[in-house]
Amino acid sequence: VLAYFAILQPDLFKLPPEPVPPVAQGMEESELQQLKATVHQIMRVRQSYLAPKLKLAELAEQVQVSPHVLSRVINEGYGQNFSDFVNQYRVEAFIDLAQQDGREHYTLLALAYEAGFNSKTTFHTAFKKVTGMTPGAYLKKQPPNGVAASSGL
Repeated sequence: VLAYFAILQPDLFKLPPEPVPPVAQGMEESELQQLKATVHQIMRVRQSYLAPKLKLAELAEQVQVSPHVLSRVINEGYGQNFSDFVNQYRVEAFIDLAQQDGREHYTLLALAYEAGFNSKTTFHTAFKKVTGMTPGAYLKKQPPNGVAASSGL
């Protein structure tokens, strides 16, 4: 009976593949900190986060490391995944834009797009994750020198 099933369904009797050992993670703490500083500098100076479709590979090219290394730096150095890392910079940019004089006539969504977000849902989700509150509630708590919290989304 076993031979019959082995012939009809050979996949049932195959052994699972051996796990592939992880690649040696030879990055020193000092190298991690140095790359972390480089990534931060590039994000601040080049403002890469303003590109709505920024990809890990694009940022890795700017930092001049492999996407794998950059992902590790972000995961271990910042304790975030790539999307959360980039969105944190975008949220900070949104807050800066919203507090600038002359931006009162902009909607929150327009400022979010200007900060690099490409959707309302992503903006709201990221903003709440970073600040713990909605954009409107956050801006109501701020001094009234920026955009009005009721400027609509």
